[in-house]
Amino acid sequence: MIATQQPVPLPVARCPQCALVVYPATVASCPACLTAPLSAGKADGDGVVWSCTVQRFPPKSPPYEPPETGFAPFVVAYVQTAEGFRVEGIVAADDPSAVAIGQRVRLVGLDRDVPRYVLDGEDT
Repeated sequence: MIATQQPVPLPVARCPQCALVVYPATVASCPACLTAPLSAGKADGDGVVWSCTVQRFPPKSPPYEPPETGFAPFVVAYVQTAEGFRVEGIVAADDPSAVAIGQRVRLVGLDRDVPRYVLDGEDT
């Protein structure tokens, strides 16, 4: 992945009835009030680590495809965005144990609808 200075937007769906923001944007109806259809939109994906864990073993394959270099532990986190909703994603860090609740993260891209983050102030 290439580092970017421009904010990466997160494609979301918004409920026109109750204003709930939903990710991924492919959801057909609002999970809160069942309104359909939802409106396509974009949100700032940057935010704060709300909760996180280190994945220390390879996930089930498929769908997981291990990299050529082999499995390496990675951080799975829920990120609370500025708009107040939470999204699950992966935080890239040289030292996964360095990622902590409350740290600011920056969305750097999406990989098969999985948001990819870096700690704010770091490059990919």
